[in-house]
Amino acid sequence: MNRVGGPDAGQTLRSETLIDEVASDAVLEKAYRWLCERRKRYWHNNDVWTLRWRWAQIKPQVQSELLSGRYRFEAMDMIPDSPDEVALWTSRDALVLKALAIVLTRHLAPRLPKTCYHLMGNGGSKAAVRYVVSRIAWP
Repeated sequence: MNRVGGPDAGQTLRSETLIDEVASDAVLEKAYRWLCERRKRYWHNNDVWTLRWRWAQIKPQVQSELLSGRYRFEAMDMIPDSPDEVALWTSRDALVLKALAIVLTRHLAPRLPKTCYHLMGNGGSKAAVRYVVSRIAWP
């Protein structure tokens, strides 16, 4: 910063931090729609139904906790009677994780190489196999 409080040459001021983006209405609503779709067939006692029913009250609480740095993830739920050990994020935590993923993908995807095939839009496993096959020297 220079003496008058403005940015020095080559610096820019960011008006919005990443956490501001995560806590924004648009990102949280997108994450909420994703969560509702992903968990629409969950059992009737799952916490997703409480989140959906009380979304108008829960959303401002989540935003406030995120912006103040007070958001804390809860312990994961273990799914009983499953053949494997399955752990499930609470609905609030899954929503926040999705919001983080939305924002970080927006900022990081342009900087990552196209050979990160596991990322959406980079071809997936088929592109990875094609790449490996193209690099193998066949006899």
